[in-house]
This record gives sequence, structure tokens and C-alpha cells, in this order.
Amino acid sequence: MSMKNALSGIKVRHCKNTAGLPVEVLPTPDFVVLPMSQHMGPPCDVKVAPGDAVKVGQVVGDSASYMTAPIHASVSGTVARIEDFVNSAGVIDKAVVIESDKKQELDPNLAPPVINGYSDFLAAVRASGLVGLGGAGFPTHVKLKPRNLDQVDTLIVNCAECEPYITSDHHLALSDTDLLLRGIQLVKKFLELKQVIVGVESNKPDVIKQLKEDFSYDDSITVFTLRDIYPQGAEKVITYETTGRVIREGMLPADAGVVVMNITSLTFLAKYIETGIPLVTKTITVDGGAVQTPKVVTAPLGTPYKDIFAFCGGFKSEPAKIIMGGPMMGITVYDLNSPLLKNNNAVLAFDASQLVSEEPTACIRCGRCVRACPFHLMPAAIERAVTAQNVDQLRELKVNLCMECGCCSYVCPAKRHLVTANKMGKKLLKEKGGKK
Repeated sequence: MSMKNALSGIKVRHCKNTAGLPVEVLPTPDFVVLPMSQHMGPPCDVKVAPGDAVKVGQVVGDSASYMTAPIHASVSGTVARIEDFVNSAGVIDKAVVIESDKKQELDPNLAPPVINGYSDFLAAVRASGLVGLGGAGFPTHVKLKPRNLDQVDTLIVNCAECEPYITSDHHLALSDTDLLLRGIQLVKKFLELKQVIVGVESNKPDVIKQLKEDFSYDDSITVFTLRDIYPQGAEKVITYETTGRVIREGMLPADAGVVVMNITSLTFLAKYIETGIPLVTKTITVDGGAVQTPKVVTAPLGTPYKDIFAFCGGFKSEPAKIIMGGPMMGITVYDLNSPLLKNNNAVLAFDASQLVSEEPTACIRCGRCVRACPFHLMPAAIERAVTAQNVDQLRELKVNLCMECGCCSYVCPAKRHLVTANKMGKKLLKEKGGKK
């Protein structure tokens, strides 16, 4: 199946330098740092104390709140301390620091979950610690329990990986197709879905070929070739382009009859159901002009970035900027002691030659930002409304539809900070916009 519905977007240089490399396993680090907020929702409560001995997979953080997912020890060893941790949003959180004994002994209480029905399946998903592994960290057990389950009929498997540099999903699609299929079958079975659409960008012909061959016997699974356009991996975009269904402002994918899951989430889920080992490692892309040897690396969660870069040979030049995630939507890393998190799929270190810093000039009303936006929002108008603190206008301009993909800033000839203004607009509307 190929494209019938098409939204706007932009062409970016993909720079998939690590696409053909094998995945390498990082040696167990000396310490891991496990923040209690690695998901959308309230942070977990710390469940261990300094001096406690812990095993791999043991719960070190959990909460009674519905919108949370437990945090598990990713190494065996001793809890060194509980410390304050400032997350990417500038919020102070608690983190469990574990000194590794390098033995990687599994928690003896781990066992494959017993699943006799839908409620058992949801409980297992929550116990696994799974959240959205490439985005905002939405707890997966919440995603799989929509309020209108009887109206949801489609699983969309996101294998777009449209950000430059990132290749970890590409590797997974080729190496763990059997796990992907089992993960798809689990979700399809327990949510009683009718069809599955696997969305893959056209610049990954090897993935498209292999998945079509491996899934050919099941008529309910369709491998869908997406255009090589950023941001195909966004939830609203991939839903529209594969099904023609629109996720409107304030809607969740389930409101359009779909569940969207990343390929990594599905393969992990299948592995957890079979082994009982929760989410304790992550495979990420390590790349950028300052990195000595770019690699695709599997590392324990909580591993400091300095250890990950050291495993890749360190830096061949002084990094001018380090980003957690892709260059379009990633978050700047200011401290190499920052840890690898659940929803991180890359860490990139750029040298000075890769960065262009230009002062913004006056908007020339060219309209490029509107044409590039997948939803045809008006970023320049939103920027003016933010400056004027006009919440009514922000509401009319549908600022909450912005997914912060960065297309507007990327194409702006005046180099205006449009995506930043959109973020500020959403924050302003939340704080002052009332319930209209």
C-alpha cells in the first residue's frame, strides 16, 4: 500500500551514518542514575534506600497514580544515594543512584506474566515499565486502555524514523522481525483490532522488503510505504497518511479509531511477555560530527552520556552542542553526567562547523512557515499573539495543534524562533486561557 493522503512537511538531510553498522552492547557502567520521572504524569515514589542491595529488574520507583509507570534497576549493585535531579523541563526530581557490582544478576522475583485476559494484559504492560520510547513518554498501559475501546479498530506501527541521524528502529526492524510480529499479535488480540498498518518511509527499502515478506501470510497486516518527508513519524501525521483519519485538536488517536505504537515498544512488549524482564536497557544512535566513532549502542537505562560517548571513542573535536534525540525535536544536553532515559532514542554531539547561529530578522510575510506546517498553522501570527499575550487569538490560531516538529523554524528565511514561540503560546494558553 502506498500514499493516498498527504500532508505538508519538509525535506531534511537524513545523515543515516550508522544504518549499516551492527548494534554494540555497552559494558556495564560503574553507576547508573534513574530519575523517578521518565514518563508523562506524576513522578514515581522512591522504593529503595541508600545501602540497599538491588538486582536487575527490581522496582526502585513506583506510584499509585494511574498516569505513571514503574522504574526498575538496570544494574545489580548497591543504592549509593537518592539525589535531586533537574530534568529537561527544569523541574527538580528525585533520582536513584546505583553503584554497579558488574554482575548483572536478575531479580529472582522476575517471571513471565500470567495473562488470561485483557485486564491481565494491561497489568503486565504497566508492570513492564513501558512508556512511549521515542516521544513524550506516555504510559503504554494508559494508551492501551482507551475510553472508547469498542470504536478502535486499527493498530498503526510507527517505523518512520524521520529524524536525521537516528537509525535504531531501522536496525530493530531488520533484526527482530519475529518479536515485532509477536508484539503486533498481542496488541491485536487483546484489543480485538481488525487491521494493522506498518508505516515505513520509502528511504528504507530493505525494511519494506523484509516486512512485506515476513508479514505476507497475514492479510490483516499491511506494510505501508510513506513518503520520505519529515515529520512522517508524528502521531497525527502517520495516522492521516495511512488511514485518512484526522486527529483533531483535543483528540487522542483512539478518538479516530486507532492506536499508534512505535516498533521498539512492540518488540519490547513481546520480549517482556516471554521473559518477564522489564524495561532496563535502551538501544540508541550515537552520532554527530564531534563523535570519534558513531555507533548504535544498547546500554542500561541511567547510563551517563559520558560513558556512552567514551564507548564510541570519545570526541574527535570539542562538541559545540549535544542533543538528546534528533536535531529537529531533540533537547539540548548541558551535562555529560545526564543519564540515558526511557524515551531517548539518540544522543548526538555536533562540532562548531555543524552549527549555524544567525540573529533573527523581521518577518517578511513569505508564508513558508504556513506551507511547511503539516497542519497549515500560522506560526508568524502565533508569534505575534504570544508577544501581545493575546490568549483569545492563540485559541483561534489553534496553537495547541502544534506538535513542535520545527518545520516552521527550519524553513524561515528570517531565522525567527517560531517553534519556541509556539511552545510559549501553548504554555500561555494553558495558564491564562481558561476553559473556553
